[in-house]
Amino acid sequence: MGQILPNENVVVSPKSNLRTVAPFSLAVWIVCAALASASADVVSPHINGGGRVYSTEPANTAFFGIGISGRKAEASALRFEGEQDIELGKFDEAVRKLSKAVQLDIEDPQAHILYARAITAQLYANKGPIDEGLLSRCIEEWKLIWHHDADYIEQAEARRQARRLSKIAKSLKDAKRQQEKALLAQQKHMHQ
Repeated sequence: MGQILPNENVVVSPKSNLRTVAPFSLAVWIVCAALASASADVVSPHINGGGRVYSTEPANTAFFGIGISGRKAEASALRFEGEQDIELGKFDEAVRKLSKAVQLDIEDPQAHILYARAITAQLYANKGPIDEGLLSRCIEEWKLIWHHDADYIEQAEARRQARRLSKIAKSLKDAKRQQEKALLAQQKHMHQ
């Protein structure tokens, strides 16, 4: 008994060779897969920061010129420099450069990825108490990438980071709640 291939009107018997039956459909599938993977970094639907202002630093129009190509060229240079700063452990500089890169080219997923990595590294490098504002910003940026980046590998990284950071935020919230309960119990005990 033969089987019908998906999206095909060709019946293939168990003894037939798939290469002779459906070479055209296989070629179409390979081309579509190649196009999808090649455009994954270029096309990230709706990754735009939701109207958030990442940087108020003006574009360097004296060097890069004006217009879209000037902003994209400056953003590209800032991404490169920011990535180098992350590798060197200069997280404050990396955040400054990458936030400007995101602001200049808001729809570039690579800028968002590098920015999220930089602010997350900055969060972890802090030796004092956890900066809850920075923690919230990290979670928001990773969730933006998770839900809107077309590259599934970057989505997986974003999902992992967002979940890890959300656990930290939940632990902080639970610790505050326990402190408040203990304080209320102590105040109640003192009034009795």
